[in-house]
Amino acid sequence: MAWRRWIALAAICGLAIWGIATVQKNRTPPPLLLLRTGAEAKWVGIDSRQRIGIMQLVQDALEINADRTVMIEVPLGQEGTSKLEVLEVSAQRNGDDLILLVDRTSVDGKWSQVRSSGHPVESLRELVRALGSEAQDLAVLLPNKSQTFWELSRLMAVGPPMVFAEEIKRAQLLVENEPRSAAVRFAFGNLLYRQLLIAEANSDDSRSQCEKYFLEALELIPGYPRAACKMVRLKTDVGTPKDGLEIALEFRRRHPRNFEIYGGLAYAARNCGLLDGALEALRSRETLCGGLLADPGLTENTYLYCGDLERFQRTLAPTKEASFSLIREFYRGYLSLLRGDQGMALTFFVQAHQGAGRSSQFEGLARVYDLALKGRREAALVELRTLRRERSTLRVPDGEFTFKLAEAFAFLGQRDEAIDAAFRAYGQGFGCTRWYRESPMLANLRDLPRWNALLQHLQERQSLMELAFPVQRFGLE
Repeated sequence: MAWRRWIALAAICGLAIWGIATVQKNRTPPPLLLLRTGAEAKWVGIDSRQRIGIMQLVQDALEINADRTVMIEVPLGQEGTSKLEVLEVSAQRNGDDLILLVDRTSVDGKWSQVRSSGHPVESLRELVRALGSEAQDLAVLLPNKSQTFWELSRLMAVGPPMVFAEEIKRAQLLVENEPRSAAVRFAFGNLLYRQLLIAEANSDDSRSQCEKYFLEALELIPGYPRAACKMVRLKTDVGTPKDGLEIALEFRRRHPRNFEIYGGLAYAARNCGLLDGALEALRSRETLCGGLLADPGLTENTYLYCGDLERFQRTLAPTKEASFSLIREFYRGYLSLLRGDQGMALTFFVQAHQGAGRSSQFEGLARVYDLALKGRREAALVELRTLRRERSTLRVPDGEFTFKLAEAFAFLGQRDEAIDAAFRAYGQGFGCTRWYRESPMLANLRDLPRWNALLQHLQERQSLMELAFPVQRFGLE
């Protein structure tokens, strides 16, 4: 009968409409999440480093099973928080149990509170489920023993260099006691990585050990965001940014909405001289964040190397949320120097090395410029040569920083030492040809035959990278 045909047709149309709606729903990305640390008074029985570590572990718990954008303590633009969900997290320790309290402001502005408690794994699992995410990998992310969780939370927030050796020993014990925890393996690898950045390695295999633990974390949880992003940094800093790019692109395929990976892509790309790709990655991050992300507090050298000094300056602006950053103060001095304002540059360089309170290559370089701008050229050279010698033993050389040594030698009029450092930066993987050509600090090298030979090597390598990594590969998929 005709009416039966109409009913069947209506049913088919209904299923089709439901199917389309379902597909659209599945394609609709989850809301952006911004994690903020609750007031200090709400954190009970938890020290300042554990507070940072717990925030990182909450972020990990929300990211590992969901392709969503989770930001933590990032600066926002003028539109405020109206287009994202804000989670203000605080916690308490009760014996070895973890109590989590989250003030949740939804996309539409509605406020609610989520509370979970118990063994740290169970408390985080309860929280993640209450926020609408899956939680099946938490037992692999976190340690089984609640006491180990509290030690891990402190080690996730890396302390000052003078405690690295002791904390590496403690992290190694955690690895032995918790062989199935991805976060424990990440924390150990991250401590090794930080030590490699500032000190002579104790053995030739320290770098491979660092990489080994990041890889083991990724084996336990494939695509573990924190470990993948750190691997990108490590590969770039040891002079193999091509490997860093491959890792970043593979991770982006698994987690295209991850906030951090686009910064990692830009970092590796700018080191290869792929500035168009780096800019595309940064544009993708801005798109991902719905235009909410602000520049201040997100120091980004890509804009510097592209010659966009105004945008670079905006990334250096301090924010009320950001604590003191010696790297930010160094670059504020560096930018002032590029613009010819030596008085302002001196102010920032002094702030950088006097406010540091810890050993840092940027602190040492700020001190070099401080001495030079005060007319103490010979003392500046002694300081700079000491810094160069100390860095010669590093297992993670960081060619981008070595390039800054070349600029400092050129600023002090030491052309031979400057070009030697520039060649060393090239050998360590820093291949941003445009900035070698255009850095005002290196203007006095450009009539040297060796300089032209260096530029030729740079351009040849960069051309190969441009063929392997066209700009389209850096955008949102």
